[in-house]
Amino acid sequence: MRKKIFLNLKIPIAGILLLFMFYSCDKEDNSFDASGSFEADETIISSQASGVIREFNIEEGNVLDSGTYIGYVDSTPLYLKKLQLIAQLNALESRKPDITIQLAALQEQLKNAQKDRERISNLLQSDAATQKQLDDITTRTGVLEKQIEAQNSTLTKTRDGIEKEALSLKLEVEQVNNQLAKCRIVCPMR
Repeated sequence: MRKKIFLNLKIPIAGILLLFMFYSCDKEDNSFDASGSFEADETIISSQASGVIREFNIEEGNVLDSGTYIGYVDSTPLYLKKLQLIAQLNALESRKPDITIQLAALQEQLKNAQKDRERISNLLQSDAATQKQLDDITTRTGVLEKQIEAQNSTLTKTRDGIEKEALSLKLEVEQVNNQLAKCRIVCPMR
């Protein structure tokens, strides 16, 4: 018996709910409990570099902090150019002369010539050498000094030229690094 009563009660409750819904929808009073409008800050996020997007980790509606990494544009050509510039820079640096090592042999010859001049000068005072021998060694010493000076000047100019070329390549590498950084797609603001 109880079961039948329970079933009979369900029908009137369902009917009351339907009646209530029709009654509330049929109201002609259009007063609102609340009203308003929704606005969203729409931000266009783009890369500063053009190319094929290789990664893009964002969906519409995501809330991002400023500077959040989102993805990147293909930077393979820029990276290869950077490697090429670095290889050129290394090759250029390897051609830079070591002035000290390159002048060492001439300086050793000059040192020996100065010792010989000192000996011949002492021998000349005791009449064991001739003036011509002293003049020859003095000339040889002077020639070696001029050779060292000329070689030093040439090597210095070569080294300075290589350093200027290297600076140019280093600046190009920095430009490529800047372009590579622009391939990253980040959220500009919040």
